[in-house]
Amino acid sequence: MTGTEARPIPTAAGGDRWRRALALGLTASALAGAAVVADSLWLEPRRLQQRRVTVPFAGLPPEWDGLTILHLSDFHYVPRDRWLRARLTALASQTAADPPDLIALTGDFVEWDKDAPALAPLLGALPARLGRFAVLGNHDYGNAVDPPDRERHSLVNAFSELVGRPLIHYQERPARPDGNCIDRIVRTLGCAGITVLRNQAVCLANRRPPFWVGGVDEPHQHRADPAAVFAGIPPDDPVLLLAHSPDLLECPLPRSPGLTLAGHTHGGQVRLPFLPPLVTHTRVPLPAYRGLIATANGPMYISSGMGASVPLRFRCPPEVTRLVLRRA
Repeated sequence: MTGTEARPIPTAAGGDRWRRALALGLTASALAGAAVVADSLWLEPRRLQQRRVTVPFAGLPPEWDGLTILHLSDFHYVPRDRWLRARLTALASQTAADPPDLIALTGDFVEWDKDAPALAPLLGALPARLGRFAVLGNHDYGNAVDPPDRERHSLVNAFSELVGRPLIHYQERPARPDGNCIDRIVRTLGCAGITVLRNQAVCLANRRPPFWVGGVDEPHQHRADPAAVFAGIPPDDPVLLLAHSPDLLECPLPRSPGLTLAGHTHGGQVRLPFLPPLVTHTRVPLPAYRGLIATANGPMYISSGMGASVPLRFRCPPEVTRLVLRRA
């Protein structure tokens, strides 16, 4: 015998234990992956969050303190979306007893203009004491991505083409190389009692000091004209500004509104643990891509939206938000 210890010879039983452990690990990983896919495709896109947020509003007259706004965004409605129809119908019933003062709709209503007549009555049925106001999104125009953005997001757009083509076939809608008929969408929403603001503002007096609701046209595709929105507003009057995309922050504003409402980002839509959202479809850097944030032009609330053109969400559920304005 030498001083070297004899090593035990592996037995068949030891090898079997190792193989069983490996098989169990692979099975657990596969089940976990399947659970994540199921959650992302079927559960989380339908786990609607109803949020209530109090927002300080600079320059708000005492008579408007406590103004309530129901903020909805990014519907991406297609005829097969029975979940969205059911949720909007339920929301109209829920808010009937205590309607908000305003309803703010920040764009991306439909993928195809032909579907607007089916969605508009559902939104028009939502009760509001002082009116329903909307701005348009890039999907409403039928051009989801600006040509300059395709180069910046080449891999994302390649994936969108891969997913989007079978999705178009499933949704029984043709491709739209020439975009949507935007006038049809605006007219349809108007018939449902929704005022679409395209670089415009309207004044709400209601026997109180003036309060303005302004809306810029789609900022992501450079249609926004804030100067036109603010042109007729006295400098000391309070303004609530609607914009589809936070890219509005690229534009010089004549002055800061008391609050800006936006959507477009879907909150990141897919948020992996410990990582920022991979795609937000915005050019401006933001401290967060959903919820209430501070900007150089005052507070902005970014909605995660109710839908998505690719119906996939992970750790970023859809939302409907009731905002309460308080004097800052």
